[in-house]
Amino acid sequence: MIPNDKVSGQSKLYQIEWIEISYPIFLIIGRPFNHRETMKIPKKILIPIDGSSPSNKAFSTGITLTKSLQSEATVLYVIDSSVRLPPPFESVEVSTVVRLMEKETKSMVKSLLKEYMTRGKEAGVDISSKLANGNVAKEIIKISSQYDLIIMGSVGQGTLTSILMGSVAEKVARYADCSVMIVR
Repeated sequence: MIPNDKVSGQSKLYQIEWIEISYPIFLIIGRPFNHRETMKIPKKILIPIDGSSPSNKAFSTGITLTKSLQSEATVLYVIDSSVRLPPPFESVEVSTVVRLMEKETKSMVKSLLKEYMTRGKEAGVDISSKLANGNVAKEIIKISSQYDLIIMGSVGQGTLTSILMGSVAEKVARYADCSVMIVR
């Protein structure tokens, strides 16, 4: 136990429990900490995934934390439907191609979500899954108010995409309505 500074004339003690995580993490608190508030233990954790290595590390970290805190986890996959073709190809009829790709992508994503759900349940975690369509960062931000913490990987999309559009993790950390933990 570590004694805290005097708050409102009373000395308070807080117990800190360390959780061993083998990945470097960067935690961004969603709002400034007010010393008069007690820190809320996250009970609902969102883990956006995309199947990449950083996403897998974030999932493992999220499962470890969820189990330690006896919280609920939700795994989210967002199918990025904001694909645009470059100028020479913009006149090509894309809707047919996109529909075929979407069908294939949805079956692959459902299989991926099922795998993550199995891993979570095997670890003894209360876990659910969600599938969304749209801009990845916007969809995560849109549902962030329903959660206490988002745990996500830092580099899931290709570097060219992140240079052109900005990092999804950076956008989520900046605009989410809850705290964000970025796992590297």
